[in-house]
Amino acid sequence: MMLARMLLPLMLLAAGDSPAQERIDVNDMKREDLAPFVAQVKEKGLAPVPYLVKSFEKGDVVFLGETHWIRENCRLVADAVGPLYREAGVRRLATEFLRSRHNEKINAIVTAPEYDEAAVIALMRDGPWPIWGFREYEDIYEAVWKLNRSLPEDSEPLLILGLDSEWDQHALWFEIEDKMKSFQVRLDREKHMTKVLEEGAFAANRKTLVHVGAAHALVCHGERLATVLYRKYPDRIFQIHLHSNIAAGRSRSRLTRMIEAIHEMNGGAPVGFDVLGTSFGELRDRHVVGWRYLPNKCFSDFAQGYLVLAPLDGLHRVTWIDGFVTDAAFAKAERICVKCGWVKKGESKGAKELNAALAKRFAGKLISESK
Repeated sequence: MMLARMLLPLMLLAAGDSPAQERIDVNDMKREDLAPFVAQVKEKGLAPVPYLVKSFEKGDVVFLGETHWIRENCRLVADAVGPLYREAGVRRLATEFLRSRHNEKINAIVTAPEYDEAAVIALMRDGPWPIWGFREYEDIYEAVWKLNRSLPEDSEPLLILGLDSEWDQHALWFEIEDKMKSFQVRLDREKHMTKVLEEGAFAANRKTLVHVGAAHALVCHGERLATVLYRKYPDRIFQIHLHSNIAAGRSRSRLTRMIEAIHEMNGGAPVGFDVLGTSFGELRDRHVVGWRYLPNKCFSDFAQGYLVLAPLDGLHRVTWIDGFVTDAAFAKAERICVKCGWVKKGESKGAKELNAALAKRFAGKLISESK
């Protein structure tokens, strides 16, 4: 899902804009204008994991906003849990991809002597999406378990904080016809995640990495998770956006292409860099869909930090967990997959065929190869 689509829901609840300031529109810039930005990334940019570690100097709760179903995004989180624990003092990994009622179960798993993959997959099956059967998301839980097994016995473990509520994707898409009721479901979900995170991270006074979709990580967007908490705890939060198409309709935006040009001119290695308080912060793109609704906002309002793991054409899809969709879940899963455009209606006669089709689609392919 593109960031532009994420900016539109809940827009009417957006906080009031600050007075307009002079902005730099990337559509008015030329390639030669990129030199100062390249110099900034070259001088102050860091490799992704060290950048995440250093980000905890800016806040004890760091939001990492992703575009879903990208392998590199999940692998970054899995690779980072050890350094974040040892070097930044992180003791919680909050995740959108687990219901909060499963927190006791998942933490029993990640602190157990042996890793129980089947139990983790069972919890994933019991999430809001019956089709969230992706190996790289499961790998994150195993990475937490491995870290905890490496710690001295008297150490505080890294614990998982599942954020999600009891909403249901199939019901939201196919069973709830009233638009206001649908909106209320989404709003209630946001409120639930906010409550769980406030209690589990802020009130508990535990440094926390929050791995969520990019929309939930925005700090300027109405009643979204990070926005609500940022209004209350502005000095305790830092927010990072994982590279995605900051989109102008269906096309790749000029801002996205500019970031990728800077990344290439810097040598093309994965890098994280600050947006807030830097020359990047004043950038705008008048063609980005969401910003038309927030005319006084600039890049730093949407991304305080930015991580480029690869250009969009170099990112890969996640991979499918064999047999994830069960016979009992087939009907709902198949209907959602059709709506997502992942399979054609009627081509899968049962769970076995649907799993095979999803394994073919999600096979770690480059994004450009799996549309």
